[in-house]
Amino acid sequence: GYTKADLFTQVRLPSNNVLFDNNPICDSVKLFIRFDDPGMYGPTDEPGTLGITVYEMTEKMESVADTFYYSNKTFDFDPVALLDTLFVPSLEDTLESGETRPDTMELRLPSSVGQYILNGTEDDLLNNANFSEYFKGLHITSNVSSEMYYLDMPDPATRLTIYYHNDELDSLSYSLTFNSNTQRANRLYHDYSGTSLSLKPVDTTGYGESELYVQGLNGMRTAIKIPGLKNLADSNLVINQALIEFPIVPGSNVTWEEASNMVLLRIDSTGKTHTLLDQAEGSEHFLGGFNSSENKYTFNIARHVH
Repeated sequence: GYTKADLFTQVRLPSNNVLFDNNPICDSVKLFIRFDDPGMYGPTDEPGTLGITVYEMTEKMESVADTFYYSNKTFDFDPVALLDTLFVPSLEDTLESGETRPDTMELRLPSSVGQYILNGTEDDLLNNANFSEYFKGLHITSNVSSEMYYLDMPDPATRLTIYYHNDELDSLSYSLTFNSNTQRANRLYHDYSGTSLSLKPVDTTGYGESELYVQGLNGMRTAIKIPGLKNLADSNLVINQALIEFPIVPGSNVTWEEASNMVLLRIDSTGKTHTLLDQAEGSEHFLGGFNSSENKYTFNIARHVH
């Protein structure tokens, strides 16, 4: 099987009342995206070939203050790609001081994108509410990669820069942002074709499977039912600690590194999930981290049991 993550994002004006006068002409457009630490998750320590495709969205995203999008949400976009490229990314940049920081990838988009923005009317460029109607945003996806890459979209280094000139001045530039007020959403795919998960039915009647599966990015989840647990809550017992342990199958984290933490939730009668009371006590009580020496995850659910 495979997992794929796409990105839909608005592009924002850094200020209101933007005006490009004196016949602005776009010379070039560059999309800069900074990687986030640790840069990537994959089967090796070094990045492989990354295929990036960028499209212009044709469907507006609602403001970040008004709307939350789930990871299966998709948006309309122009099927003609603005960019379709292959390269091996650099994840780390070394400063003159010798310090390192996440590197920034530089993607060249058609000048027509910049010209469209430069041609915006006074009303189109009045504020970001208007601009999001005029320029809907970008859809960024990858069809070639063995890794998942972490992108730091709110970082100031992540920007869309238009290089242009007008009738009076040359070598001008204008950068649009992807700051914390920017609406964006990941669309996630998981394909389990040909894996043991697609071949084996899930046992929901007995005591279940001996090997269970969990996966990040809204992937595979496991439901656990513990018979008789409610009887403990109804008893007069004082429970100081109740540990539930999940050892991982030896070797299952060799190629793909294990998650540093797991999440344990309560499921109600309607199938909805809720946080456990123990989680409010903090990680020192609730635990949940991976213990590499014992090769397992442990949770303390004393309050839930009590």
